[in-house]
Parts: sequence; C-alpha cells; structure tokens
Amino acid sequence: MGGGYLFGLPIGFVADSVGATVGATAAFLLGKTV
Repeated sequence: MGGGYLFGLPIGFVADSVGATVGATAAFLLGKTV
C-alpha cells in the first residue's frame, strides 16, 4: 500500500501489485522446497 504514496497512484498501484505477486510467488516456492 505504501507504493501508492511513494510513486503516485498509477505507478504505485502497479508496483504494489507486482511486488505482492513476486513476494507471494517467492514464499510459495520457498515453502514448496522446504
């Protein structure tokens, strides 16, 4: 959510969505291998 305040709404929304997706994917892969 902080991305919207840092980069402005359009870019922040995209950055926030991408960051959340990458984070969730990394957590899933990490949990899958362990």
